[in-house]
Amino acid sequence: MGLAAYFLWIKSYEMALFWYTIGALTDLLDGWLARRFEWVTEFGKVFDPFADKIFFTGILGVLSLREVPSALLPSLGLLLVFEGILLTTGIYRLLRWIYSRTPMQGSNRFGKIKVWGEVVFTLVIFYSILGYISLEDPYITFLCVYLLLGTTFLAALSIYGYLSS
Repeated sequence: MGLAAYFLWIKSYEMALFWYTIGALTDLLDGWLARRFEWVTEFGKVFDPFADKIFFTGILGVLSLREVPSALLPSLGLLLVFEGILLTTGIYRLLRWIYSRTPMQGSNRFGKIKVWGEVVFTLVIFYSILGYISLEDPYITFLCVYLLLGTTFLAALSIYGYLSS
């Protein structure tokens, strides 16, 4: 996240997009490899969702400070509140695992789908910054608002799943 956020902050958008894409693809790859080759560990079940929250929420936070149109800020703000709750839940789960070493539930399906909704939203924002699409287009704005509301709903379901386990 560091390189993507840094390049985003200094407005080197092509480099930010490159490092963001690398981060998203490696997140997809490491989860697939762990499941495919049965490399799933208790540490990975706890740490990977926590690291994902830091990466994806960090980028969304920097985008909200720099480049997200004001029409999308209420929806993005709501999502970031839920992400903050998920991050706090992740810290709690990580500490609980460190001190008790009890088996933990891995990331839930809602969280995985939510992350990819955030990825699509973030890519739309990057492509609009780079001039490939326009957020003035009402269909693109509609897509962004519903992606944000959908991912917020999935974040709520994910929180419920973590707290009920």
